[in-house]
Amino acid sequence: MVQYSQDELSGVIGQIYDCAVDPTLWLPTLTGIRDRMDLAYVQTHFMDRHYAVPGHTPEIVIFQTKWSEEWNRRLQAWLHKIPNLHKWFEADIDEPLSQFQIASEEEFKASEFYEAWVAPQDLCDFCNMTLIKRSQIDLGLSAATHNTHGMVDDELRQIFRLLAPHVRRSFLIGGMLDEGKLQLQLYRQLLDRIGAGVMIVAQDCRLVYANEMADALLSDGLTLTVRQNKVTTSSPPHAKGLKDALDRACTETDTAIGNFGNGIPLTGTDGSVAVCYVLPLGKSERRRELGPGLAAIFVTTNGANVPPALEVLSALSGMTSREARIALMIADGQSPNEAASALGISVHTLRTHLARIFEKTGVNSQRELAKFVGGLSLPMTAIASKAE
Repeated sequence: MVQYSQDELSGVIGQIYDCAVDPTLWLPTLTGIRDRMDLAYVQTHFMDRHYAVPGHTPEIVIFQTKWSEEWNRRLQAWLHKIPNLHKWFEADIDEPLSQFQIASEEEFKASEFYEAWVAPQDLCDFCNMTLIKRSQIDLGLSAATHNTHGMVDDELRQIFRLLAPHVRRSFLIGGMLDEGKLQLQLYRQLLDRIGAGVMIVAQDCRLVYANEMADALLSDGLTLTVRQNKVTTSSPPHAKGLKDALDRACTETDTAIGNFGNGIPLTGTDGSVAVCYVLPLGKSERRRELGPGLAAIFVTTNGANVPPALEVLSALSGMTSREARIALMIADGQSPNEAASALGISVHTLRTHLARIFEKTGVNSQRELAKFVGGLSLPMTAIASKAE
């Protein structure tokens, strides 16, 4: 499988952020990924149960590359026949799994699903990755390979891991833009109708524009405030995190924001919690339609949109979900042996994860790691309680 160059990857990530503003761009964006990686198809699938009526199907939004509508309809009838399908749903967030990782090739090819749906289309393998897994919403990224391509390999899995935080952020922000099921055009007067605070901020944190909800948040000063016309947090310990996220968002390339800046917890002076998402406007003309600034901050105090502690720790540190889970276990007092046993991995593998965690957090010992995680315990605990 062909690898992306850094410039190509930067371009794809920029396109993913554009999809937050214009969802019609998902088709060309996913098509570009499909063609570059020589895949049969690529899709994102989003399920929202907030508005589900008992006895009715929740809202499901699927963006995918072109595929036969007839085979799409048939897939729904055969999904339950996929061998060990539950393992995909039980997988860690941001951990791509292929079909042949959850079932042997012999078992898969002997299944009714293979005979009825896979073989007739000359498909070979599938890869699925969960990006959001909460009580009310789910988001996943999937792909399939042709027989001429072969089984899913490590390069495809790595590309999925690199794209994961950006696809997640695009959907979360896009969901805020579409709050109330409104088909909004991105003009300032309509931003006031969005169910989240929206601010356009220049590179020096100077506030360029705030919609009505953001203006109310800034006025009460509980989580965010404006000093000398610059946006900052009301809680001094969180000011640097927000400033760093804005600095990354205002760089020339979309890749610079990395895993950081997504789901930054802001503890209010009254103990309340808000979460802000930073959208890099960068060089994209489409995203610049939001306003003349270089970054957009979306703020929500809605508990349904608040990510759990694992997601927040991953966002703040750049850890993978597995690494964040290990960090939380170590901070909770578990030994490497206990954590490895609970996760079903070897101690050697866990220590490899720990080395990466130390590098990403700038600590040198388990004690320092516990202190690092402990410093985030208040916002993460509050977030977890609000999300339940």
